[in-house]
Amino acid sequence: MMFAIMHHTLGAPLSHTGYDAIALPGGRRFEVGDFHHQRHHRFIEFNHGGIESPLDDWADSFHDGTVDGNRRIADRRHALSVARSGSGTRSS
Repeated sequence: MMFAIMHHTLGAPLSHTGYDAIALPGGRRFEVGDFHHQRHHRFIEFNHGGIESPLDDWADSFHDGTVDGNRRIADRRHALSVARSGSGTRSS
């Protein structure tokens, strides 16, 4: 629990800078963002936790950035849309 608190307290500001790394002398990089979190901002309803958190496993809300992940997102969005509208038809 202490790790999660420290990680999210320090990690949240760094991962919301809009940058994935800080350039250091000699061409080195200090990674501050992550792909998982960028996916969350692209698809708000996915990747709520981090890689170290089981939240997305519990909520079935993980997106790995693959084509299969994109298909899963489309299917899930369609199912949510149908559930909200009460309609069973899909328009393309």
